[in-house]
Amino acid sequence: MGMSISGISVGVGGIVGGGVRGGARHSASVSTGTDDGTLRELSPEEEEQVKKLRERDAEVRRHEQAHLAAAGQYAKGAPDFDYQVGPDGKKYAVGGEVKIDTSPIPNDPERTIEKARTIKKAALAPAKPSAKDRQVAAEAEKMEAKARKELREQEEEERVEGKGAEGTLSDEGRGKVRDGIEETQRRRGEGGETFKTYSNTGQVHSFVKEGSFNLIF
Repeated sequence: MGMSISGISVGVGGIVGGGVRGGARHSASVSTGTDDGTLRELSPEEEEQVKKLRERDAEVRRHEQAHLAAAGQYAKGAPDFDYQVGPDGKKYAVGGEVKIDTSPIPNDPERTIEKARTIKKAALAPAKPSAKDRQVAAEAEKMEAKARKELREQEEEERVEGKGAEGTLSDEGRGKVRDGIEETQRRRGEGGETFKTYSNTGQVHSFVKEGSFNLIF
């Protein structure tokens, strides 16, 4: 599963199409090629359009780079840009997106929680997150909440299973005590008889029987 985060995803024709109108301007200092290969000077309006395109290009690249840096291993390649050709014949980035992997990690809610946090951080990394960026961040929050619920259920299931196992062992231990003969070993030693018995916890207790004294060790 993937999703694109992009704060600037539309062209800027409406922004740069206006330019400066009215008022005296000196002749343009920027030239551009024509169809027949000759150069011509840009009009004041075209100069303003190129200026705005340059600003937009820088803004788009900063925005998408912020997404990319924060997404880390979950970014699916370099940013994709939409370009617009300016009056000077050059291409300027006017939109862009970074594709990221937003799928949960199967059977691992803890890592899914960490991943969701990274996705949210990446979505909100630019200085001015777009509506689409905020939507991606909201989806990441939902993914984290779902993973937290799964983690709680998993921990509860393990706790119940642990209690059941503990109860079974206790029953076995009590059975050994009642029978009194399970796992009993006897060894004759110098000066007396050494006995080894196993308690209900499985711990070995040994004692030496000498006359009327029992030395437990």
